[in-house]
Formats: sequence, structure tokens, C-alpha cells
Amino acid sequence: MKLPNITSQPLSLLLFSAVLTFGSCGGKAEHEDNQFKEEAPVQNEEGVVPEVKITKAEVKPFRSYLWSNGKLKASRSLSIKSRIKGQVAELHLSEGIHVNKGQLLVRFNDSEWQLQKQKALLEVEEAIYKKNDLLVLQGGTWGVDSSVNRQTFENILVESGLKRARLHLEEIEYQSRFYEIRAPFDGMVANLNVQPLQEVEAGTELFTLFDPESMEAEFQLMETELPQIFIGQTASIYPIGQDSLRIAAKISGINPVVNEHGLVTVKAKLKGAQNLKNIQLPDGLAVKVAIEKVVPAQLVVPRSAVVLRSEKTVVFSWDPESGLAKWNYVTIALEGQNEVAISEGLDKDAWVIYEGNLNLDHDAAVKVIEQPLLTKK
Repeated sequence: MKLPNITSQPLSLLLFSAVLTFGSCGGKAEHEDNQFKEEAPVQNEEGVVPEVKITKAEVKPFRSYLWSNGKLKASRSLSIKSRIKGQVAELHLSEGIHVNKGQLLVRFNDSEWQLQKQKALLEVEEAIYKKNDLLVLQGGTWGVDSSVNRQTFENILVESGLKRARLHLEEIEYQSRFYEIRAPFDGMVANLNVQPLQEVEAGTELFTLFDPESMEAEFQLMETELPQIFIGQTASIYPIGQDSLRIAAKISGINPVVNEHGLVTVKAKLKGAQNLKNIQLPDGLAVKVAIEKVVPAQLVVPRSAVVLRSEKTVVFSWDPESGLAKWNYVTIALEGQNEVAISEGLDKDAWVIYEGNLNLDHDAAVKVIEQPLLTKK
């Protein structure tokens, strides 16, 4: 077929065509989404029909995510302090090791305590001797407490000093527990601040013990995002530097206080933490948090189907009757990693072009090279 010579067309007709073409792409931007690709339509060579891939727009639940940065923190963490003043005699721990509940970790030199105990035992012995002597003086029998009436015996206990001596011995024996430090729960040792033979004061922080299985991600969200989250909501944790590692989590706490920056603190507990013992997840590790939200009955298309034209969001649909690509201005309701939800501008049964759409124009002839099969309902 002989093609018309463009040079033979009237100049006014050419200008009119140019105005129509410009008018179809103009207008003030309604969306400022720079995440979609913007390409100016490119005129194909004569006789060349662009090849495209299409799929059906689908009404279905849409998964989107709220993203935030945070840190891992153990909800079960304890700073272990010395309860006494003394010298560290034994140290059975080092940073990073896992210890079991009841395991001996630190023992202090108890030589002075042993002397105090011997002294207290002697005081009790002396008081018992004096008590028996008073029993005889009160008309009773040596060593037989019931040989005098109850009131007389109570007076003898006070006068002999036996009550005071026994209380002092109990106090000394109670202090014995402070000369040994055992693990209060299964956990990991961190922030070790003591060494053998070191003299420490009462209240000195010796080390920190935390339970790796109690790890939570602590992060912040804007107060405007608060209505979108709830306790038990699914989340994903991505440790910084380990982008391929995804750890399942659930929202475990929402602080009902908005700080001066308009932020709310949220916690997400790691699921299956007992299976993460071989993964380095130190307390305070920086993480990315993705909170999943599912919105029902959304018109969903592939993210690659969305392009920008003159800063407007466009989805090209394919008309089966004419075989032409149709230009549709759309409004994006929600965005996901691979899909977007359309709130207006597209029919729910439309065929959308998701590949080969970057250089298309309205009513461009296209060749469909891949078309999914439709299932009859």
C-alpha cells in the first residue's frame, strides 16, 4: 500500500495534529509519585507494532506495609550487681556465652564471712549457757525450757541475749547467698565489667544477662499511622546488614503516649526466637520493621503497569475489540512492593499492559505476546 507523503499535507493540518497530540498529554500534576517510571512516548518505525504483555486487573485483598527503623531489645534483661563489698575469688563467665538457670557465675572471697559466722555461733553458745543458768535461778531445771512458765521463759530469753544471738546468726547465714552469684534464668552474658581478684563495692554492676528468646523490635511510628496497627498484627524484621534474613514477628505492645515529635513507640515480639540461637542477634541490633496490613476488595494491578505521563499516573489498558492501547488516568490508593491498588480511573475487568508500556501512546496499536488464560466462574 502506498503511504501518503507527509510533505504534501497542508501546514495547517500538521499544526492541528500537533495541538491535538500535545493536548492529550498536558495538564497539571495530580500525583507526585516519583517511584514510577516516566517515559515520553516514542514514535515507532513505520509498520512496527509494539509487543506487550497483559493481565487482568483483579479485585482481591491487598497487602501493604508500614516501614520503620528500630532496634532489637531483650524484654527479659537484668543488670547483675554485687550485693556486698568484697574480692572476686572465682569468675565462671565471659561475654557472649550462654548460661543456664542456676549455674554458678561468680564467687566472692568469703573468709571474712566465715569468721563472722564463727563469732555468731559462739555468741549463740554463750547465750544458751546463760539461759540455762537463769532457768535454775528461776526454780527450773538446767536445759529444760518447759521447767518454768511461759512468761518466765520469755524473760529468760531476753535477759540471756539468746534471742538477739540467734537473730544475728540468721542474718549472717542469710548473707551467705550474696557470696555466690548464680544465673537467675537461661540467657547470654554481656557487658562484663569485672575480673578475678578485683575488689568491688556493694552495688557495682558486674555484667548483664539477657534472654535471646525474649527479643523484641522497638521502633516508632507517626501518630497518624497509629490507627493502622493493632496488638497481634503480623510484622517482619530485617536485621541491618542481613537483608536476606526475614524474621517473623507480631505487634506485642503499643505505648499510648505520643512524644513531642508526634511519634509513638511500638514493640514487635520475634516469633520462633528459640530457633534463632545460631543467628547473631545482639541486643541493640538495628533493624528494619515492616508491618503488614491487609485491605479487602481492592482493584489490584502489577506495579510495572503504572507509568507517568506529564507527572500524571497512567495505566494502559488493552481493548480486545480494537486491539489498541487505551490511556487511563488512575489514582493510586495503596502501594506494595510488586503491586498497587487503584481507587479510580480503571474498570475492574480491564486488561492492563504491564510490559512494553513505557513508550506507548493513546490508541496505539499493539501486539499481545503473552496473555493469561481466563478461568470460567
